[in-house]
Amino acid sequence: MIRKMVKNELEKVAKYTYKLNSVPEYKCKAFPTDYAGIVNQFSNILNHPDDELLICTDGNNLNGVLALCVEPEDKYLEAVGGVFAHKDYQSVAREFYEYLKRNYGGYQFDAAYPEENKHAIDFMKSIGAKVLAFEYELRLHKNNFKEQLQAAYITEIDEKHYNSFTKIHNRLNPDVYWTGERLLNTLNKFDIFIAAENNEVAGAVVTSHFSKKVEEIYFIEVEEASRNHGYGTALLNKALKHAFENGTDELIVMTDKENTAAMHFLCHLFYCFCRENGDSYDLLTDLDLLTALGLPSYSDYEDVIKKFKELIKTYHPDNGGDAEKFLEIMKKYKNFKWCQSKQ
Repeated sequence: MIRKMVKNELEKVAKYTYKLNSVPEYKCKAFPTDYAGIVNQFSNILNHPDDELLICTDGNNLNGVLALCVEPEDKYLEAVGGVFAHKDYQSVAREFYEYLKRNYGGYQFDAAYPEENKHAIDFMKSIGAKVLAFEYELRLHKNNFKEQLQAAYITEIDEKHYNSFTKIHNRLNPDVYWTGERLLNTLNKFDIFIAAENNEVAGAVVTSHFSKKVEEIYFIEVEEASRNHGYGTALLNKALKHAFENGTDELIVMTDKENTAAMHFLCHLFYCFCRENGDSYDLLTDLDLLTALGLPSYSDYEDVIKKFKELIKTYHPDNGGDAEKFLEIMKKYKNFKWCQSKQ
């Protein structure tokens, strides 16, 4: 049975979801990784007039959770994370799907899952869902934020820039749900900062403010003719600083796996904004490490592990390798694994 969650079930449902989201095979993208963040996000959904927090239950046991961001006027549903279920995933997901068909017929529905969550991906395929993109996810915690010198003037969007923002946004993002018009009509859910030249928008960054604890950078865009003016760094700096000063603990940005230029740009920027002494410093954004390993800047966790293992085998003394070099590689490998365990 699918029903709406009630407030006195918040702790139970948040613990259930936190436990599942900590396991790669059940994890969902763009979702809080800490318990407090999940509680905060679920509380906001419960207090929103349109959003829904659904649970699947047999009366005694909690079998699944699905949080929804609902836009009735546009007939649009976005899963906050996705379907969480610990057993018989296909049956539970099917119940949620039937609920959505009954209550939201004609709506567009979007969800995001990592490739490790094969249960969810297989289910989405079984109902004929279309894959929009394969994306990498980068995260930055406020404790690791290192403010950059402001190389360009960035300001919050105002009405006189609405038209030029809409033009640049829609031209650079032709196939997205969140068009310039929709973003401007829902400024209660988004922060938009712009860089302007001659009263025209040359670049913009769009950040959500749904849960306050974990937010997402939805868009960062700069006109091609203005891409050597430092706007990208300045826009990201403004968005990060504003979010962290207003209660956000962590910011997420996702980029298309095939867009190597965007991945290199974002990895470089997130590396610039990371404090190197933070416990949760993400080595996947450390360009020095990736360069030392001979890997491109958009490499993922598995690429790094594979490369480390190759080097360990090559330099192992039992294989005639350099013992000193071997110890150096092992030290970096253990440090990398430790840092990743703290994420």
